[in-house]
Amino acid sequence: MNLLQMVIDRIDSLYPDANIYVKDMEQGVVEPCFFVKNINNSLSMEFDKRYRATSLINVVYLDNSASAEKLNSMTINLSAKLSNVGVYADNVESNINDDSFSLAVTYVYMLKEVKIADVLMMKNKIVQRKGD
Repeated sequence: MNLLQMVIDRIDSLYPDANIYVKDMEQGVVEPCFFVKNINNSLSMEFDKRYRATSLINVVYLDNSASAEKLNSMTINLSAKLSNVGVYADNVESNINDDSFSLAVTYVYMLKEVKIADVLMMKNKIVQRKGD
């Protein structure tokens, strides 16, 4: 599961005309655009080799020509749409500035450890032949 890609796909489906950046850009940013970054991940063991994963994804939207009304509307819409990208959000926080807004979306989900067979630890079956 690639949670960051799920968030990017959702944003792209809602705002196909906006550029989406996942790496820091020092120059050449074309607005309107989104910056999407996985800020923090944590993993804690719960029970029976199941893990509780928490991921914080930060989404920033930049548009110098956007009105305060448009930014507010987009913030509300995107908050609702990112609350379920195949994984439910535990918390969504927003902050609106003059020409941008940011969302901090926390996803909490369970993972199960997949055990991969260790070739060196596998036992070989010994077959006895008659007469040996």
